[in-house]
Amino acid sequence: MRHTPLRITYICLLFAAIWVSGHYSIRQMAHISPDSNYRLPVVIFDIAFIIISILLIYLLFQKTYRYRQYEQLFKHHPIPIWIYEKSTLKFLSVNQAAIDKYGYSKKEFLNLTITDIRDETEIAQLMENIRLKCDGVEYRGKWKHRKKNGENFYVEIYAHSGKYYGKEVRIIMAKDIDAQIQANRRTKELQALQQQEINKLSLVASKTKNAVLITNAYQEIEWVNEGFIAQFGFTMEEILGKRPRHFLLGDHADASTLSGIEELMQKKEAFTSELLTYHKNGHPFWVRVDVSPVLNEKNEIEKFVAIITDVTERKKFVHQLEEQNQALRQIAWIISHEVRRPVVSILSITDLFDKSNTDKALNGQLMDWLKISTTQLDEIIHKIDHRVKQLE
Repeated sequence: MRHTPLRITYICLLFAAIWVSGHYSIRQMAHISPDSNYRLPVVIFDIAFIIISILLIYLLFQKTYRYRQYEQLFKHHPIPIWIYEKSTLKFLSVNQAAIDKYGYSKKEFLNLTITDIRDETEIAQLMENIRLKCDGVEYRGKWKHRKKNGENFYVEIYAHSGKYYGKEVRIIMAKDIDAQIQANRRTKELQALQQQEINKLSLVASKTKNAVLITNAYQEIEWVNEGFIAQFGFTMEEILGKRPRHFLLGDHADASTLSGIEELMQKKEAFTSELLTYHKNGHPFWVRVDVSPVLNEKNEIEKFVAIITDVTERKKFVHQLEEQNQALRQIAWIISHEVRRPVVSILSITDLFDKSNTDKALNGQLMDWLKISTTQLDEIIHKIDHRVKQLE
């Protein structure tokens, strides 16, 4: 393409030489034969020369303009592009993006071959690839390249063949995909670590007596351990793909409790809750549920892991303690209020006794009052004794 302007220039010079020679010949003939009418051929020849010259100049300008467009496109393309000679592998031209990416100046590039920007471990593979596939337009795959400072990075290569200044060349476009490769590598490493953790957790979960279940982001069961099956009586086939609330909480689940749990699950945070659940046979029992969300790299909920512990006995024990505390409070109230009344009465009666007093009527009255107060005290003591026996 770059030879086209030179060719048109040569044609213009050749045509000018023909015109000078032809014009000179016509003048000579006119001089030899003055009577002959040579003016018309001279005019026609001159007009033809002018028209052809204009056309050639127009073609020259058009070709040059197109060449400049292609050159600017090559030079300013944001992706590194270069041209190298097939036979020597030497760089013949590079664009600005390649200069910026690899750190070499244009002059330095033109003194290098394509092996100078490759990782040493891939040069043998590169030469074999060139030997087998070095024609046409094709995708050349992902390769490791090296900058001037020795830093390696990954690129994706696209190539096609052509001619440049008469030489057989390959035109290369190298798209930087290093960030993508590194991100994929980190993702794979993270996935491998997560898989190791999952394997460890699966081993622990399969051996623990507590019930463990894993759901997807929609709270549909994907896996349960043997402890879950033993605790609730359902088989894996019966509950796979179902939501736990549909068969564990029964028909009498409190709506506010369910909505509260749903809100907690959407917060992407671990939480603990105590619920009344039901065995497959309908037997109710209390459990503590520890729920942990599993987030993906986009911080989106991917799974839920729940560990369920039977706390029925603890609940019963706590309930018994509460009842005992209530009974003790009642006994304390009885002692502080009801016992005090007859005791005060007895003390007051004893104060009225006088051994020297011979008034039988008064003494009889005091004895009746003492009996009444003593009977009241006895009833209160029996009442306390009854409450104490209830605590046993």
